[in-house]
Amino acid sequence: VEGRVVGLDLPDDGGAGAARVRTAGGDIVALPFDVLSVDVGSSTRGYGTGPSDVPGTVRVATARSAVVPTRPIADLGRRIREVEGLWRDAGDPPADVVVVGGGAAGVELALALRARWGKSGAAVRSLTLVDASAGLLPNLSAAGRTEMADVLSGTDSGALPVRVIAGAAVSAVGDGRLSLAPSFSPSSASGAPPRTLRYTLAIWATGAAPGPLLPALGRAGVRLCDDGWIEVGPTLRSTSVPNVYAGGDCVTIVGLPDGRPSPPKAGVYAVRAGPPLLQNIAAEVSGRGPGTARFVPQDDFLRLVMCGDGTAVGFRFGMALRGRWVWEMKDAIDRSFTDGFRGAGLVEWRATDTGTLGEKQYDAGGYGKGSEVAAAMDAEEAAGLLARTDDDVEYEVAWAVLRRMATQETFRERVLALWMEEWKKRRLLGGRDRAVAPSSASGTTGENIGSR
Repeated sequence: VEGRVVGLDLPDDGGAGAARVRTAGGDIVALPFDVLSVDVGSSTRGYGTGPSDVPGTVRVATARSAVVPTRPIADLGRRIREVEGLWRDAGDPPADVVVVGGGAAGVELALALRARWGKSGAAVRSLTLVDASAGLLPNLSAAGRTEMADVLSGTDSGALPVRVIAGAAVSAVGDGRLSLAPSFSPSSASGAPPRTLRYTLAIWATGAAPGPLLPALGRAGVRLCDDGWIEVGPTLRSTSVPNVYAGGDCVTIVGLPDGRPSPPKAGVYAVRAGPPLLQNIAAEVSGRGPGTARFVPQDDFLRLVMCGDGTAVGFRFGMALRGRWVWEMKDAIDRSFTDGFRGAGLVEWRATDTGTLGEKQYDAGGYGKGSEVAAAMDAEEAAGLLARTDDDVEYEVAWAVLRRMATQETFRERVLALWMEEWKKRRLLGGRDRAVAPSSASGTTGENIGSR
């Protein structure tokens, strides 16, 4: 069935049978099923025409006023190109671009657009990030926020600065104007935000909201949590309908070990839910009963943000990693992941399979490269390597150091203390352009460990 599903009715007894699927085109199709897996992702929070959405977000795009949501992500590039076409037809008037939402996705999008328009020659006059939090990326360490602020300012590269307005929520969208409201009382916000903000293009990157199909599933008997997500247990099985499974952004997981909360709506968690979800569905359809593979989200992960200038910023264990080597590491991880979905790399399974898929097929490859060098490093050498921002850092070695830190607590704590000293030294020397030389990072041959 090809089409956007807007409704779904399940058998009255909640078991297998035929589901009635309603599409946006008005078709109603009866589909026999044994197991239903719901993996529909999420919608953009605040964008739409519903009672909880910001008024005025859905509008006809013009050269003077356009609003583009980031979801579905497959449509984002096309929508931006369409707006650029409107600008060209109007003679490329000066444009004011606002990204609404200052999470990692909003920040990376702002940097990508700055790089895009710096090359294309589009007449972008200003680029602004608006976020309801008291400060940009509040979950980062102080070092992380400092590095990110430097990147956004454009001071190092001479790029168009990205203005940040924190503590403000968009309350309404008008023709060329956004109405802003303080997210906090004046005593808790660092200065009151402006009441209105001029925009030519507003990109809605406000995070995840339940998609329109989820209320229909709720009416069909699939239990939803209070904020509208599908409620599942650690095996990703519905807590109300036994043969319904769900994973990714559209779920809230209850019953995780040690009372852990359900993970944030982030792709790194969604993709790692795939293997246990697949294994449990295989068990169900083979007649072995409900699957028992449990998805236990990781506590932390390596966050990588592309800067648009051939470098990236990474955040792990409170550190802020910056340079071309961080971009190379991000690119290698992303490519290794996507390569797993091409040709023979695709997961294959049969209904009779009994083995555990685990998560290995979603781990980026290349773990052998750099591991021996990283294993021989002491904490001072490792800290010096991770503090560097020059182009001669070998990303495989730095990546191996980070993996070693994840498993060796004493080594990690020592590296973190020494890294902070190196990072402060670099800040005093004038920022990224004055790279810190590796501290005692040479072997018997005199070559810098981790260098090309």
